[in-house]
Amino acid sequence: MGRYVALQMALAWAAGVFIAPLIFYSGLAALLMAGPMVGLVVAVLTVLGSVALLYAIAAASKQASGLTSTAKGRLAWAWLVLAGGLAASVYGLVMNGELGLGLNFDQWPTLAAGGAGFALCAAILAGRWFTLSGLAIAVTLVAGGWYLSDVRSDRLREQAQEQALHEKTSLWLGLAFSTSMPGYRLEHDGRTAWFTPEHRRPGEARWARTITLSAEHGEFATKYCREQILVVNFRGAGNLKCTVERPGLWYRSGRRPKAEEGCPCGLQEYVMQHGTLYLRIGATDAVPKQTLREAIQRARPLTEADLRRLFSPSPAPRD
Repeated sequence: MGRYVALQMALAWAAGVFIAPLIFYSGLAALLMAGPMVGLVVAVLTVLGSVALLYAIAAASKQASGLTSTAKGRLAWAWLVLAGGLAASVYGLVMNGELGLGLNFDQWPTLAAGGAGFALCAAILAGRWFTLSGLAIAVTLVAGGWYLSDVRSDRLREQAQEQALHEKTSLWLGLAFSTSMPGYRLEHDGRTAWFTPEHRRPGEARWARTITLSAEHGEFATKYCREQILVVNFRGAGNLKCTVERPGLWYRSGRRPKAEEGCPCGLQEYVMQHGTLYLRIGATDAVPKQTLREAIQRARPLTEADLRRLFSPSPAPRD
């Protein structure tokens, strides 16, 4: 019996190499050239021709199983092998895309794999240990394919995240600064750092003691010190005063025209030239002036490693 099963599987494999591409390409060609109805008719005729071919294979190897020993059984076998083989071909196409194999119908690995699905269905229908072996192989192929697909998806996601991280760090490298601020938590978007107090006072506005640190290209000119708008935490001030504390270090302050509930009216900032950049650190007058001065003098550019840690996605919390 084993040799008849082997013969049946070999013939089903050989037929399957041509059946799946023939049904696909003939139906598609007829659809494109003559319209949906002709495409459907051609596809149906191709399917019936495929069933006839598989029926002939079942008749030539009818000793392979009890199913192919009768005419009705051989017809059922032909339809089952065709359906299973086409399903395996569709699965192969899906895995071809999921795994990025880049195979086409006209390449021999694809043709061989397409025929393998028909042979596997023939083995499953042969009965006894052939059925068990075929089912085990089918389950292994399906589970293995989806596992490899998940592995590749994870790898592509990691590559995309790494590329995005590299582009973001490259954009801000040399322009992003930070400093040490005891009693404050650091938040950063690459160009601007926010330092928020770890503990807020009763009735205090959220931004009242928030400190911002940013860097800009260019040189800060003393003659424009009082003319440039003073903006801290998206709030502007007027009646500006500017003091040059030393070459390359300016102190600016001003008052908000209208008070807001729970927050001071005064805004202040230090500006310090740092090579081809100038740094700004600003806050309301609820923050001691000396705190800002010391913080801007401790400011340092973030390294690539700092930026990567800053922009890396936070790990998902565990349940």
